[in-house]
Amino acid sequence: MVGAPAPLKPPAGKKSDFFGDLKSDFKEAGASPFPFVEKIFSASLGWALLALKEAEISGQDLQRLIYPLLWKAKQKRMADAYWHGILAESAIRRDPKNAYEILERFILAIKA
Repeated sequence: MVGAPAPLKPPAGKKSDFFGDLKSDFKEAGASPFPFVEKIFSASLGWALLALKEAEISGQDLQRLIYPLLWKAKQKRMADAYWHGILAESAIRRDPKNAYEILERFILAIKA
């Protein structure tokens, strides 16, 4: 009769808890866009544009940023801003190279 199998050990350099691998993979994939979205919606126009620039500098994919922005606009029940966000999202799909300018116009539309 064969004995019980030896317990599995985590690979060297990996955390032993269940969420350790997920945390490291998430960090490698990039920062979450939600802190930037909170800054954009809660700040004045100048600070909102700085938050957008900060997101761009931190390596945030600006195309990925539009969906949390749309979610936040819908959450705040800003129908006009939500419509501007939908237009911005479709513009980014057509021309992803100008994503920063498109998102900047979206933020100006929200804050106006």
